Amino acid sequence: ARGIDDFVAGLDAAFAAAVRVREVVDAPPQVTDPASPLGLGQGSRVDLEQVGFSYPHAARPALDDVTVRVEPGTWSYLVGVSGSGKSTLAHLLLRGWDAECGSVRFAGTEVSAAGLDELRSRIALVPQPPVVLSGTVADWESWTGLLFPESGQYGVSGALIPVMIDLANDLGMYLE
Repeated sequence: ARGIDDFVAGLDAAFAAAVRVREVVDAPPQVTDPASPLGLGQGSRVDLEQVGFSYPHAARPALDDVTVRVEPGTWSYLVGVSGSGKSTLAHLLLRGWDAECGSVRFAGTEVSAAGLDELRSRIALVPQPPVVLSGTVADWESWTGLLFPESGQYGVSGALIPVMIDLANDLGMYLE
């Protein structure tokens, strides 16, 4: 009888989760394209000026008076403890949400005035933790022959191995 009770409790929880997922899927989007979207300018400079944002029902703002500039062609890192607003900044730039105050600009254009498709086609977000390649080198060797059968090589070419090692080292993953 205990097994049936556990099964029913698990089934109830699964149905409740399915209802919530359906509510989220059916909900209208939080952000939409503006009526007359502006095109993005040239370049890729990111400017956030005096940005503020709070999540619904949060006790305090996720961001308060944040100003950041990222110049094109530079490497920039957002570093902070969990919950300090790093992902929130990234999602504001991609318009997952709109800032409550301040200015978020990409390539000189206020992101809330740009079309979502154009904006999101120009920005890449690498999640935490980044997964660049999954699997083993042997897995990738087997895919090489499937993806590039015209090469006649089944395995990672000699030229690709140093590139993979350099990439892994740049990401702080040292191969032994």
